[in-house]
Amino acid sequence: MDHVWSVLCLKASIDRETNNISLFDVVEQIQVLPQRESGGVVGPFELVSLWTRSVGVPERGEVRVSIRGPSGHLYAQEMQEIDLREFRRMRARFRVAGIAIEGPGTYHFSVEVRPANSESWTEVAKIPLEVEEMRSTPQRARF
Repeated sequence: MDHVWSVLCLKASIDRETNNISLFDVVEQIQVLPQRESGGVVGPFELVSLWTRSVGVPERGEVRVSIRGPSGHLYAQEMQEIDLREFRRMRARFRVAGIAIEGPGTYHFSVEVRPANSESWTEVAKIPLEVEEMRSTPQRARF
């Protein structure tokens, strides 16, 4: 299987008539209010990947997405089957309700693949999400 792309966004939508996907609010960084204690949550997110047959022959395997914080702590991990026996390409969508953050820094969404009948995983993408603290509290509008 070949990994074509993976994108982290806030929402994805598939058109029922054309089967095309739209990705909304692609995320590269977010700003959070300064935390007095750890335990804030950011999200929700959606990670979308496109997969194709590697040599044009039917194949299948698994994809695994892992989320790690700046310290290397594993926050979440999810797997899905990729079945390219009937169709030449397939999208995998991973919905993340939220991530309990440890503070500012780079969080990584790692995308790995394991072909059927294999024991080893291969990382094919590592998507960074920069979490920064806001410098000041936003002001509310007064009317």
